[in-house]
Amino acid sequence: MRALLNAATRELHQAVERTMDPVGRVQSRDDYRDFLLVHHGIMPALEAHVLAAVASERFAHGYEPAARTHRLLEDLHALGVRDSALTREAALPDLPPLRSRDAALGALYVLEGSALGGRVLFRHFEKTLGITREAGGAYFFGDGPETGRRWQRFVAVLESEPASSAGHAAAVEAACQTFRAMAIWLDACWKEA
Repeated sequence: MRALLNAATRELHQAVERTMDPVGRVQSRDDYRDFLLVHHGIMPALEAHVLAAVASERFAHGYEPAARTHRLLEDLHALGVRDSALTREAALPDLPPLRSRDAALGALYVLEGSALGGRVLFRHFEKTLGITREAGGAYFFGDGPETGRRWQRFVAVLESEPASSAGHAAAVEAACQTFRAMAIWLDACWKEA
């Protein structure tokens, strides 16, 4: 299933990365704060949506989905953002319906991949802006080296799921819809800026 999800979402994933453009957009600590604000606008709702869909699921290989967006709030507070500045007027895009385990796995694929990519962003922002885990970088730092191990456990879950064309289609559709929701949100935020 991993190879299928990777192939099916490649273009959408690349489009989100181009729109997000952390290297081009984030040149200062103020830019970084704004970058986190954009993430805070969608990621907590998206994460809550996905985690609610898998709350009763049990996974093999020691994998447990876990919340991480609370770290966005910690980072924003560390950067001096008050809670009153965290409300947004823009409506969230439609999040994918997650009516099956396969659909939830598709959405989790996007979230877990985002956590893995966050490690790369953390190293970049640490080097260019002096961001540390303790001072504004907890979200992208994630679980440190454990982030990669979580990804490997998640991939093992994907690979051990029973193969069914309907299940694979549901996973792919949910992953694509998740990427589309992120792209819509990012595009709207950058146009407002």
